[in-house]
Amino acid sequence: KAEHITKLRFTSGRHSGVPLETRGLIANYDATQEKLKVWGPTKVTHFNRGVLAHMLEMEEHTIEMIEPDVGGGFGVRGEFYPEDYLIPYAALMLKRPVKWIEDRLENLMACNHSREQIYEMEMALKKDGTILGIKVLLSNDQGGYIRTHGIIVPELSAAIFPGPYHIPNYRCEVRSVLTNKTPAGTYRAPGRYECNSSRERLLDLAASELMIDPVKIRSMNLIQPEDMPYEVGTESLGEDIVYDSGDYPFALQEVVRLSKYEENRHVNHDNLSNKKVGYGIACFVEKTGLGPFEGARIEIDQTGAITVSTGAANVGQGLETTLAQIASSVLTVSPDSIQVLHGDTDLIPYGVGSFASRATVMAGSAVYYAAQKIRKKLLKIAAHTMNCQVEQLIISDGYICMIDHQDKRLTLTQVAQQSSPRNCPPDIEPGLDFTHYFRCNQMTFAHGATIVKVEIDITTCAIVPKHVWIVYDIGKAINPQMVKGQIEGGAVQGLGGSLLEEFNYDPSGQLTSGSFVDYLLPTTTETPLLESKRLDRSPSTLNPIQVKGAGECGIAGIGGALANAVADALGDSGNNVNVLPITPEKVWQWLMPMQDKTN
Repeated sequence: KAEHITKLRFTSGRHSGVPLETRGLIANYDATQEKLKVWGPTKVTHFNRGVLAHMLEMEEHTIEMIEPDVGGGFGVRGEFYPEDYLIPYAALMLKRPVKWIEDRLENLMACNHSREQIYEMEMALKKDGTILGIKVLLSNDQGGYIRTHGIIVPELSAAIFPGPYHIPNYRCEVRSVLTNKTPAGTYRAPGRYECNSSRERLLDLAASELMIDPVKIRSMNLIQPEDMPYEVGTESLGEDIVYDSGDYPFALQEVVRLSKYEENRHVNHDNLSNKKVGYGIACFVEKTGLGPFEGARIEIDQTGAITVSTGAANVGQGLETTLAQIASSVLTVSPDSIQVLHGDTDLIPYGVGSFASRATVMAGSAVYYAAQKIRKKLLKIAAHTMNCQVEQLIISDGYICMIDHQDKRLTLTQVAQQSSPRNCPPDIEPGLDFTHYFRCNQMTFAHGATIVKVEIDITTCAIVPKHVWIVYDIGKAINPQMVKGQIEGGAVQGLGGSLLEEFNYDPSGQLTSGSFVDYLLPTTTETPLLESKRLDRSPSTLNPIQVKGAGECGIAGIGGALANAVADALGDSGNNVNVLPITPEKVWQWLMPMQDKTN
């Protein structure tokens, strides 16, 4: 029986990914080739081709989708929007190229919105802080109608709400409601940013009511490493949620150590100062590596040039670099010598795309296996050419050498030439061209912990984030520097949603934040010191390169940590913190009752 019940109603405000370059499309129908080309789709080009072919009643092979160079996708770019049908349709009807680029008002008004959810939560605990159960009523504002994501976002919220904690009893009722707003879809860490923020705020409120340290209440309820793999008991995206690996207590301990949390948080409330400092914590688990498959093709031509083609897309995450590194590690050549092609449906028959922090996990694994096939064949052809056994050869620095006689060697170009139909041995299929589709029906789960330090001026109610610490574990990192960039970029996006960004509507349903005058984005001025540490304690066993996705770990815990930091800074008024974004006006409203009482 519960000895204490903590209740909280927490609201996550409506905002979205706002690209520097707005969406755009060019479509052209070539009657001589009977082929429709569409430039502009990102993220899921093969999926979009399938949808468009069905709607236009065309065969898929008569449509080519080409992904241009773009910045981040972050969920909102690359979906199948109404324009993805209308522009190609117009090109077909007019028999001429058609171009469309949205302006900023159109972008803010029509691009998928996200995040607007209300959590009504009750948590049952023992007096020592042990969680017995959580009950949640989740209301999700879906906007005016359903787009291609359906209700995936609130589904993910409900499935991932338990987070890294052992919660013996959990119930979540989801209500996804239609309103007169722009339809909602995914945005970086969709559903998880919202549920993490709500759950972590609930934990801090329970700690306050029970007079327990926020670190302690988390530590005592975290899932332990020996419990892995851990079945959460929920499901989403057609899969049971099963955490594959992770040392959640260590990540929390490490971020506490890194931030010197224990030393600093108690120098918080100086009654003589108008500047109040607060520290907030959030722990998170982040789903990554969504299947069901991804493909990669590797070809070595007669000149020895290596080309990797994939169905994944580059949305600013450094896909070319990562896949080149994976292929080069198998073939032992320089990554600079490998060309990576992507984002064109004519490159490879099947592809899924880049979203849900899946590109390195799925496409990277496909590249790894395709490279292994190429390597095996290179050695087989070289062994025939050098009149030796395959076991006597190694590949090193672009050469195939005999182990005992390093001076006896062939270049990749020489072996590639021997693979042609003219030169290839009769018992070996000519060519160096392999395609592999990596399939996996289980997601990988990254994890970590975030601490945010804020300073609040109680005279102006201005909130200034001063420092962010993030400790995260994504298994093996192919390129640690790019991973760090993902973490830092996600953290800044999270700060924007926690402090600045919000779509507002007037009583008649008109959007009132349709420009950057009203819809505020974080700049370098609002960016605090960012300090991160990557752990390497939990490699994934679900793929051959032991990786987990990294794209959403930076943002996952920011909302909850910042809300808890503000609550900590506000002292007795902090229990009122129940909404994101947190603006000076809201801080003023939370402080007013306490100021009236003081007066």
